[in-house]
Formats: sequence, C-alpha cells, structure tokens
Amino acid sequence: MVSSFFLVCIFETLLLSSISSENVSTGDEKYEKIFKELNDLRHTTTFLVQQNKLLQLKLAKVEENDSARCEKSRKRFASVDFLSVFFTVENNNDMSLGDNQVIAFDHVVSNEGSGYDTSNGIFTAPTNGVYVFHVQIRGNEDHTCLVDIVKKENRLISIWVTSNTSDSSMAVVRLNNGDKIWIRNRHFDSRSCVLDDLSSFSGFLLYQ
Repeated sequence: MVSSFFLVCIFETLLLSSISSENVSTGDEKYEKIFKELNDLRHTTTFLVQQNKLLQLKLAKVEENDSARCEKSRKRFASVDFLSVFFTVENNNDMSLGDNQVIAFDHVVSNEGSGYDTSNGIFTAPTNGVYVFHVQIRGNEDHTCLVDIVKKENRLISIWVTSNTSDSSMAVVRLNNGDKIWIRNRHFDSRSCVLDDLSSFSGFLLYQ
C-alpha cells in the first residue's frame, strides 16, 4: 500500500514536469481531468494505507488472543491425568457353562489398568469414561450358546452360536468409576453351552 502511494506521487511529478506552461492553458479540460483523477487516486491510496494499518493491528490482536487460548488449553490438558485402560482375555480350555453363569476367561493377554478380574470374570471401570468392549464366542461341537454382555445386570448385546460356529459383537458404553461389565451364558432352550478355546473378551477406555 505504501509503495503505491509513492508511485502515484512520482507519476504526478513527472506528468507535471512534462507539461510546460507555454502549451497548456489553465482551462484545458483534458489536463484538469487528469489532475482530478490523480488527486482522487492519492486520497484513495492514503485511505488504503490507513485501512492496512488498522487491519495489521486487528490481526496482531487476534494472534495474541489465539496464543492465549492455546496456552490455556495446553495448561488444562497438561493437568489432566489420562489413564491407559485396556484388556484382552481368552480361555485356555473348553468351558462348560451353566445357565446365567458368568464367563471367567482364565488366560490374560493384556490387562493394563488391572480392570479385569480373572477370578470372577468381571471388568470394573477404574475411571469415568466411554469404553469399547468386544467379545468373540465359538461354540463347541453339538452345543448351542446364547451369550450376553452385561452391565449392572442389564443386557447390552447378545451373541448366539451353534455347533462349531463363531460370532462376535461390540458394545460402546459410558461407565462411571466402579461400574462392572461381564459376559454371561443365558439359558437357551434347555441346551447346554460349551465354549472352545477360540473365545475371547476385550475392552478399552476410548476417552475420559
């Protein structure tokens, strides 16, 4: 913007110096029009320079505010203690299950945060947050199983498998600290359920 202003001034000076008083009369409409346009252009350039300065001040203020907000967010997140919670368990051997029996997987692949208890098959949430749970069930030969993912005695999802077939499902649920999740075998048509050693149960904390 500033350079344009100086260019206008230089152009005006050169134009004036090229016009002698001998061949240009005071009332010459042609040159009066040029002078008027130059004057208008000079005022416009001055206005644009002023606007440019105002915009630069506003931009500096916005950058200052953004920097302050970023610093505030950084301090807030730095003060949050994010927990790492995840587990995967499976069974080493076939399991014969009774009606409404909790399925306790005995082989721990991972158990970060110690939320899963192999003694009773129950996962206890160590903190508030949204959790993801996945279960894969495979029925043994000549057996049918109807299995639920349960929260506080309430069924979240169910999986049904027959002889030598497998299925899996996933549940996303919000838990409070101390809430419990487990897998249970539900009574189904008086048939016994036997799971083979390809069944597994996993879960993790998605976010707090």
